[in-house]
Amino acid sequence: VSTQSTGNREATMRAAYVNAARRVSPLALGAVHATPTCRRAFHHSPTCMRPEPAEVNRSVSRLTARSLSRSLNSTLLITLTGDDSPGITASFARILDDCDCKLLDANQATIHGKLCLYFLLSMGTEMQKPLLSELLWKSKEFPQLQVKFEVLDDQTLEDLSPQAEVDEHVVTLIGRKVSFGALANVSEEIAAHGFNVVTLHQLTDISPNSLVWREMDEQASGRVGKQEVLGIKSSLGIPDNQEFFENKDSGQLNKQDWDEWAKANRVSSKTSTLTRALEMTIRPSGPHAHAHKLQDSLLSLQEQLGCDLALQRSGTLRQVKRLVVMDMDSTLIQQEVIDEIARAHGVYDKVAEMTEKAMQGGMDFNESLRARCAELKGCPAEVLDQVYENIKLTPGAVPFVRELQKQGYKIGVLSGGFNAITKRVAADLELDFAFANDLEVVDGKLTGKVIGPIVNRERKRDLLESICQSERISPEQAIAVGDGANDLEMLRAAGLGIAFNAKPKVQQSSKYTINTNRLDSILYLLGVRASDIKLESTNSPKVWK
Repeated sequence: VSTQSTGNREATMRAAYVNAARRVSPLALGAVHATPTCRRAFHHSPTCMRPEPAEVNRSVSRLTARSLSRSLNSTLLITLTGDDSPGITASFARILDDCDCKLLDANQATIHGKLCLYFLLSMGTEMQKPLLSELLWKSKEFPQLQVKFEVLDDQTLEDLSPQAEVDEHVVTLIGRKVSFGALANVSEEIAAHGFNVVTLHQLTDISPNSLVWREMDEQASGRVGKQEVLGIKSSLGIPDNQEFFENKDSGQLNKQDWDEWAKANRVSSKTSTLTRALEMTIRPSGPHAHAHKLQDSLLSLQEQLGCDLALQRSGTLRQVKRLVVMDMDSTLIQQEVIDEIARAHGVYDKVAEMTEKAMQGGMDFNESLRARCAELKGCPAEVLDQVYENIKLTPGAVPFVRELQKQGYKIGVLSGGFNAITKRVAADLELDFAFANDLEVVDGKLTGKVIGPIVNRERKRDLLESICQSERISPEQAIAVGDGANDLEMLRAAGLGIAFNAKPKVQQSSKYTINTNRLDSILYLLGVRASDIKLESTNSPKVWK
């Protein structure tokens, strides 16, 4: 063989594969190729120009003996694993098409450059051996790729096929403590309640540098102040490189600057405390699967694990959400507006105490609002402008809003605060609507009274339902986000009601919670990956910090 021309050598190699295919069943042949010794036997390189029949014969004999009890069937599962590279899917799909195979199913995943590709197909038994030899021959073009074959009988295929009535769900883990321990505990609960994990993937970035940048760039603007970086770098495990940060001409660091720095520096393991998210698709493994009991179990497990756990029904209903309504104070923004007005008027402590009591559910909201507004009597109306200028959005608010706007959502605010602030914030974020209370102003000063109906918990629920009717959607297609007792009815009415960094009573009454510092973590509950979020420039008149 070694004295033959290149063309003759390749012909000889091909013949070796075909001869092997004729001697064993498809199952055995696939296993032969997956055996390292046999793959070495067929390796074709300048230093190894010929097959090694003795080694191949030993492998074939051993594997043929194992496969004698298996009967050939026209349904095959072909698995390709190894290093990913362009052209693998196309090359093998072309061979399957040339051999007149019928595609039953296909699945492909690539993780950190490693490929796992499955083809489930049916074909005539007379074409199986030629097909498998062609697949093995093609695999020589991808040296790190392994090809395995499995013959499925009709009953196995029926058992593996998803049934129409299968109740598929999605479990999402979100938080700063998403670890193997958390994954193990959640998986055990899933199995204990009669479900099986079908898919598992991460929604957040895996790069430590990307995770740190997300934490610093609160509104995904692509830039952060250098002083902000210097102020938090130790808590994020950023190495001390003062000269790099201080020698920039502008007062800000952009993403390109950060990427440049990140190439030369290594972020410490402290990034393990940054927010991560995993999504698991689960299906019932038997007749005793109970989704409601699993959900109760996961909610009980949240506090122990230190991360948020959500169970949602998969499929169309999860994908057709079209409306988001949010509370504003301590949800869309970081402050309580009425407390900030009180601060400027010199009555902060008294008003803030009543605000906290009302948000915890310890005081009727209408009574609380009137009592707090009475304390603001005589406050100059221009204080409202000062409060607005000092408003700070919750981290992740801008990317949260922009991503959902790109997807066609209607987004608005239902606030127990005041229109003087709420409507301006809504306009800056280009929201679709905003409802809040109106403060009475006479001669340039607050009278301490509220005009019109108060936006309390019942009013928020009614507004949500009214908006759904006007948009011709079901409340099941709505997402509601809030933190206080005043939001409870709204959260219950929506298809996805999320208690965001909420008071204990609200969290205990909610099926879905988010306890991270970023509002855009809610996107993970919708299956949105961090890599999917691409912000575009906006004409918003206010540049948010």
